Amino acid sequence: ASGSELSRVAGVTALSSPAAGSDGFIACTVFWTAAMDSAWLAAGAGSTLTSCSAKDNAGTHGIYPGVGSTLTGCTAYSNSVEFGIRADDRSTLTNCTSALNTSAAADSWGISTGTQCTISQCTVNGNLNTNGTPSDSTGGGILAGTSSNVQNCTVIGNRGDGIRISRIPVSSVTPATAVGLAGA
Repeated sequence: ASGSELSRVAGVTALSSPAAGSDGFIACTVFWTAAMDSAWLAAGAGSTLTSCSAKDNAGTHGIYPGVGSTLTGCTAYSNSVEFGIRADDRSTLTNCTSALNTSAAADSWGISTGTQCTISQCTVNGNLNTNGTPSDSTGGGILAGTSSNVQNCTVIGNRGDGIRISRIPVSSVTPATAVGLAGA
């Protein structure tokens, strides 16, 4: 949560931290629960999430922080969600993992971000889609918004495209935007 905002963790309301800039969740795990606001771990703008995970849930998002948030070492796995990790604009994801998530939605990704995000040293693997009409965006790896950077990530074994930046496959993106990628 940010400032006086409240965060929701799988239907449980978490109180905000008393000081701005120190808001966040550390080493939290959310599993086998009913979603609140279609996200298992939802956090307000400017949140910091460290070593958090969402496992064995169903809904729209496994982990969904607000604008300008920082995620470090977070994991979304074995969920039935459209987006394992969905981060809003100007967020940073480092050493995060999205694996073995499934969805029947027409558009689903292991990691999906808004604009101007940085995604580095993340692993996205085994995300699938059960949609009867498969496409490049069903069970994809990373979908990063406009002016985002994807660096040193490993993306393997997903049903759809490996990495897209601003809906453009990474093979069409300049090397300055997509650096040191494995399995793209």
